[in-house]
Amino acid sequence: DFVNLALTEMRRAKLRFGLLTAAVALLVFLIIFLSSLSGALLRSLTGALEALPADGLVYSDAARGNAQASRLTPDIVESVEQVPGVASVGPIAVLSTNATVADEPTPLQLIGVAPGSPSEPEGLREGRFPTAADEVAVDISGSPVGLGDTIRVNGTSTDLVVTGRLVGTQFGGDTAWVTIGGYDALIRQINPG
Repeated sequence: DFVNLALTEMRRAKLRFGLLTAAVALLVFLIIFLSSLSGALLRSLTGALEALPADGLVYSDAARGNAQASRLTPDIVESVEQVPGVASVGPIAVLSTNATVADEPTPLQLIGVAPGSPSEPEGLREGRFPTAADEVAVDISGSPVGLGDTIRVNGTSTDLVVTGRLVGTQFGGDTAWVTIGGYDALIRQINPG
């Protein structure tokens, strides 16, 4: 009987069986740990795109899947809107910048979206998504930024009031979400030309 043979062998070589059990347990632990770590790193890089309720994203040919390099003209947006099955479209604009957050200089991904469109992310934990040009929702890990606090993007004179906090919407680091109108106003201040 194989079961009796296995139990007899385990009793006879307790040390070898214990070492083998420990090695397998360590291997399983490392696989689970590395899987969790890689998942968290991936979410911190692409969480903003994964949090969008949109079924798809459209990039320009030259962008090669890079949201910051993609530029779509209004006529392309209109043609996408005419594709059968497309219910609605929403712009998304991304800028890597620096800002003053809680009196600390912080690298920041600034994302502009149209409120109520498929480009508005899910993941709001408290407060509300911005509706005015001087409002912002943040996904800033480890920061004490709360509702009512302000953020100032470097190169601008506008204090953005935090109206919401999001979780799981980071895009390669600390991320701030503004309306597309607010994004355009900030870009005009940073680069008036």
